[in-house]
Parts: sequence; structure tokens; C-alpha cells
Amino acid sequence: MVPSIYEVDGSSIAEAYRAYQLASGAGALFELQGRMLAEVSPSIGPDIAHSKRFNEPFLQILGVYAAELGEDGIADLKAAKKLRDTVVHADFAVADKKHREVTGPGTVPDGGVVQINIAGLKGPEMLERLIAGEGQSVAAMKKTKDGSFFGWLLEIRPQLPIIEQRLLEGAGRFYQLAEREQ
Repeated sequence: MVPSIYEVDGSSIAEAYRAYQLASGAGALFELQGRMLAEVSPSIGPDIAHSKRFNEPFLQILGVYAAELGEDGIADLKAAKKLRDTVVHADFAVADKKHREVTGPGTVPDGGVVQINIAGLKGPEMLERLIAGEGQSVAAMKKTKDGSFFGWLLEIRPQLPIIEQRLLEGAGRFYQLAEREQ
């Protein structure tokens, strides 16, 4: 990893970790509720619900409950699953991209994080670069690897509560469908 310093406006590291904890927890709940729905569904059942990967029960749910969910409901659940996959697996650059695709242009807040490369610099040179703010916007980087997990975590922090809410709504939808099956 290239030694870097991240410049962040108005966000603490603790806030970023807490937001990630809540969003990834909502992602786990989304999967759990989906698996529980699949398990109680007479059309899906425990064998598929207990598949190693969540994709199989998820696709079965969309097929079995298509009429009840409607096109918008299916689209919302598909978007939530994409966000869940990227957040839980810490693929923050993709999560940022998917979230922007789902919500539309101009609706997703930027973290304003700038990565400043300090590799090979000595004290005065490092200070000069920091004061000048010479760096690259993490949001402009295409891969999480380019901005590092840490830089991207800080960048995506303002989005995480919104992603968390979408995942909780999806989990709630699964729960409601499961309640009808019991």
C-alpha cells in the first residue's frame, strides 16, 4: 500500500466505522429474513433456503412472490441485494457506483475524501503537500484498491445510513411475506 494521508471534512473515523457496522448489520438481516422467508415458503423450502450462497433463495423469492411484489418491489429488492453484496464484502467503490445508479444523479452525498500520496517524502515536503492539498479524490477512483479500504470507508460514510435504510426496508418486506406464510 502506498503511504497516504486522507483529508476528510466533518467526519470522524468512529462515525465511519459505526455507519459501516449498522449498514453491514442491516445487510446481514436482509439475508437472514430472505432465508427465513424461503424456508417457510411451500414453493421454496428449507433445501434452497439453506443454500451456501444467498443468490439461489433470493432468485426463488423473486419468482415465487413476483405478483405480490410487483415490478417496483422486485426492482427495490434487487437494488438492495446489490448494495448488500458490495457493503458486506467491503467493495466500497462498487457500492458507491451501485448506490448512485439506484438513486439517480445528484442524490448521493459525496464524502469529500482526498487521498494525498506521501510516499518518499520527508517532513517539510510532506507538510508542503498536505498544506497544498495535493491529492486525488477517492470518489474519482474506480476500484476500492486504488483508494484503499480506509479511504473508501471514509468516502462512502455519508451514504451508509441511506444504504442501511434500504436494506432494512427489504428485510421488512421479506418479513411481511413470511408472516403471511405462517
